[in-house]
Amino acid sequence: MTMDETFRRVEEHLRPWARGAAITPETELYRDLGMYGDDLAFDVVIWATDEFGLEGSLYITKYGPREQSFLPLRKWARKILGMEPRQYQSLKVRDLVAAIEAKRWPD
Repeated sequence: MTMDETFRRVEEHLRPWARGAAITPETELYRDLGMYGDDLAFDVVIWATDEFGLEGSLYITKYGPREQSFLPLRKWARKILGMEPRQYQSLKVRDLVAAIEAKRWPD
């Protein structure tokens, strides 16, 4: 499978989270698509591991928050209190494609 084919499969899988926006290699899963918690765990990590046979683990809490019922409220409260939003490492579509090509999650 070529990198273009891999990208197309990933783009097709992620399309429901894009809400009509274009998905590019630079699209960030958390910041642009709003994927975190269960979405990131099941719809990215488990999907890619099962679909493409990736090895290793991806620690999703480095790339987005855990599943939380009141996430929008927490973001609002942090803003009102003058606290900086929590920063997460970037996980882009190109990173996902690279992991699939390498058959291994990044360390």
